[in-house]
Amino acid sequence: MSECRTILIVDDEQGTVDAMQNQLSKRGYHTLAAYDGMDALLKLSQNKVDLLLLDIKMPHLDGMELFKKILSDRARFSCPVLFISAYEEFRAEIEQDEGVAGFLKKPFTIDDLIGRINNIFGRNEG
Repeated sequence: MSECRTILIVDDEQGTVDAMQNQLSKRGYHTLAAYDGMDALLKLSQNKVDLLLLDIKMPHLDGMELFKKILSDRARFSCPVLFISAYEEFRAEIEQDEGVAGFLKKPFTIDDLIGRINNIFGRNEG
């Protein structure tokens, strides 16, 4: 791989974040973690992020609110967003927005996650 992509994982479930970080790191991705939308905004403003993996239901600032903030400032926050949530009722609304790279329903397999990320980045390896 020619460049190391940075992925910000935003989810309030630490076990989910840890598992994703572990698997993505094994595949050469650099990961950052945030456990709510406020923390994610801070990390987005301090780091170059290539992809945002975003849960919807979180404390303080949920995924939908965070996404609206991102959309309102695309000059600063230009990375694609892959929503990862058990709340599939948001899927139709989300997938029509610019900047949305897709929706992955929880629970998911690591192969599904890696496949989606590789598609976003145009990579063929697994």
